[in-house]
This record gives sequence, structure tokens and C-alpha cells, in this order.
Amino acid sequence: VEAYLALGYHPLCDAIAIQGAKLAMGYLARAVHTGKDLQARSNMMMAAIMGAVAFQKGLGAVHSLAHPLSSIAHLHHGTTNGILLPHVLEFNRPVSEQRLRDIAFAMELEGSQGSCAEAATALIARVRNLLPEVGVPATLGALGVTRDMIPLLAAKAIEDACHQSNPRPCTEADMIALYQKAL
Repeated sequence: VEAYLALGYHPLCDAIAIQGAKLAMGYLARAVHTGKDLQARSNMMMAAIMGAVAFQKGLGAVHSLAHPLSSIAHLHHGTTNGILLPHVLEFNRPVSEQRLRDIAFAMELEGSQGSCAEAATALIARVRNLLPEVGVPATLGALGVTRDMIPLLAAKAIEDACHQSNPRPCTEADMIALYQKAL
């Protein structure tokens, strides 16, 4: 999802990102809940590979925010990416509604046939709803992140290069606000 929204022109990565996001949305919960489901696990493996290929185009603020959570708070990178993703999607929404609609459409979400705004709402809601389905807490606070950690986290997040390809420019103040929303 983040690679598809990243700045830059790379139609091959975009196509791979869309398909990988579709596979992940379709199979992640199954793979988590039924570890012996080889179809679900195979499709998640393929989605992971596709994500790695797609992010050759770039990433965004999700990863810039998640990296310091691993190094400073010692949290799992994938978990923090999941918690941060809906907040960054909302942040990017003003400049990314068409691309959010593309993803919602590929995932065949209800509402994806409507306006860009409706499709973006449907996608962000589906991402939020996926977190508890797979056992990921909704907030960073649930993992022990506190308000007093935010200034250091934000300072490190703005130093991280990933946000440079975010579709909406980010300041350190934006990073602070995004951490606060995710707290």
C-alpha cells in the first residue's frame, strides 16, 4: 500500500503493489488464524515478495515512523507498520484519494465503486478493522509507547529517508502529530 502511494513513476512496481495488497488483504487473517492453511501462507509469502519488489519505487511516512519504534522502543517492525498505516493513510488522503480508490477497487471493497472519497474511506476503515482480526493492537500505547517518547521518536523519524517519497511532505511536527494519533 505504501509503495503504491509513494511518489515517483514506476508502473511495474505499481502493478505489483496493487496485486500484493490484494493478496495480503485476502489472506492475512486466514494465515494468522490457520497456520497450516498452505494456500493462505503461500499467498502471504507471495504478497511479502511483491511488497519487497514494489518498494523499490519508495516507501513513505509509515516506515519513517516505524523505524525508530524498532530501535528506540524495541517494537516489532511489522506490528508498528500496521498500527501506523491507517493514520498515515488519513494524513495522505488529501493528496492520494485516487490511488486509495485504486487499492480499494483492487481489493473489491464495498464502497470502492463510489467516489474517490468513499473508496478511500472504505479502504482506511478496512485497514483499521484488519488490525484486531490479526491480533495487532490499535494503538502504540498498548505496546508501551508513552507521550514522553514522542519527541525523540519524531526527531529520528524525520531523519529517516523513507518519508521523502511520501505523497504528502512531512515535517517533524507532522511526525509528532502522527505518533500522538497512534498513541
